[in-house]
Amino acid sequence: FIVQNGNAPELSFVADLPHVFPRNAKFVNPNTGSDFSLRRLTFTVEPAKNGTSRALVLRQTPVLMDMDPDEKKYPLVLAKDVRKFSVECWDTNQLDWVDEWDDTNAIPVMLRVNLVTGGQGNAGAG
Repeated sequence: FIVQNGNAPELSFVADLPHVFPRNAKFVNPNTGSDFSLRRLTFTVEPAKNGTSRALVLRQTPVLMDMDPDEKKYPLVLAKDVRKFSVECWDTNQLDWVDEWDDTNAIPVMLRVNLVTGGQGNAGAG
């Protein structure tokens, strides 16, 4: 479980995903019946293709496997014109929200995600 905020925000974790999850067909091999439903999901904010804004993207890879080159190059774009993306974790010891998680033996009981996008409706957001 990885939470990183700041200039290069990232949220990464492993999950057993349902068959209706986006791009699931990429992770099922009909010839062998292999179903890679246990995957690492990585959410990052990166420069958009237009070069003037940033986008929230999702990449997936089966656990213990290298990421597919196509998945690296063409991630799933979840939001465009991202002004802010941050993740906070509920720390049960401090009873407060923290902006980093370094406990490798536990996962947070709750996450709070803050996503701010641009556009006319959010002209002053930030």
